[in-house]
Amino acid sequence: MVLVKGEDGEPLAAVSGQSYGGSRENSPLHQHYPVSRDRIFRIAMLHTQLESPKSYYIPASLSDLTGHSGFDYWALGHIHQPRILNEANPVVAYPGTPQGRDFSEQGPRGCWLVEVDDVKGINMEYEVTSPVVYRNLFVDIGCSELRDVDNLDQLEEYLISQAHKTIQEEINRHNSEVCLEGCIIRWEIAGRGRLHHYLSGDPQGCEQEIIQALRDALSSQTPFLWTDSVILRTSNPIDDDMQSHNPLLQELMDQTILSLREDRELREKLTSTLGQAWTTNMDYEDQDDESLPLDQHTFESIVEDAVRLILEGLAEGGDG
Repeated sequence: MVLVKGEDGEPLAAVSGQSYGGSRENSPLHQHYPVSRDRIFRIAMLHTQLESPKSYYIPASLSDLTGHSGFDYWALGHIHQPRILNEANPVVAYPGTPQGRDFSEQGPRGCWLVEVDDVKGINMEYEVTSPVVYRNLFVDIGCSELRDVDNLDQLEEYLISQAHKTIQEEINRHNSEVCLEGCIIRWEIAGRGRLHHYLSGDPQGCEQEIIQALRDALSSQTPFLWTDSVILRTSNPIDDDMQSHNPLLQELMDQTILSLREDRELREKLTSTLGQAWTTNMDYEDQDDESLPLDQHTFESIVEDAVRLILEGLAEGGDG
């Protein structure tokens, strides 16, 4: 236990916690934390997969923590999303992470600023602290700005304009005390349009050319914008007549996509058929190096690709 003292030397808070030697400590160490007897704010720090069936990191339940009379605030670690699990008596909260580490942790990241006094009690405000932001940016070549474009120069100009908008959005989302240093972007260029005929001729070459053009145009500005990668998932335009001739099929596919987004059981069933190469385990501290992370963005991309292949097959069949 550590005492936090004020300028006059009087104790203001007591912080209890415990490190452990193994990466998977499964003993309830928090049950033996020392508790200050002084009438000061008492904080317990705990790294845990709270109420996880795996219980790799110090098994604990929310009722265990809220029922512990010795602490005013449980500061939890392990989950990288800010969450307040109990608002008072005691507060139980995950702070998130102060800086995103890859594209699974997109947007501004931060932590809780906790203020405590004898009159107002505990007040919590979420503060952005991440100087660098990860973002996935989706571009539809069938949008009004790109529908008639058929060369890389115009596409790159459009991407640069979108990049500037993204930077401004992130500047606005940061507070005045944390300066945005830059964004790391993964571009996904998809949809149907004239550009597909150009991009599909040499997709890998086009991806590399777009990456280099964006890096040359944007990486030296302040805040910087660095293009990490470009993914091309474009397809041939579908004739309106083909869609009008297959309204029931189109409606069925739209309903299927909606169901997969909203029905967890159906989504899990489909995920199980995708093969052992994918994993839905997003735990940074329990990674499987032989599996690929299947996050929501990747899952929806797989579903949309399947729909695209069906529609293209129908279009080709109709031409015959």
